[in-house]
Amino acid sequence: MARFSYKAVNQGGGHVAGTIEAADRKSAVADLTDKEQFVTELAEEAQAPTVSGGQPLGGAGLGGAGREGSTGTGRICEVWLTKD
Repeated sequence: MARFSYKAVNQGGGHVAGTIEAADRKSAVADLTDKEQFVTELAEEAQAPTVSGGQPLGGAGLGGAGREGSTGTGRICEVWLTKD
């Protein structure tokens, strides 16, 4: 299954956003439509890189969550790289 980020409009006209897991884009749109959420944007999220054994990168010692300057994904947030 893939994970998709979406923006949609609900039946009442309110804007909603979130993520959904689905087999493909078509299934994601169908699932959201079944929930009366009409998709305006849909993007497949990139899978986190893994090391052998299926463990996600960003664990202890690799810039994992909880370390200063880390987003928990093994990437440094660019906001932290800029100076005021």
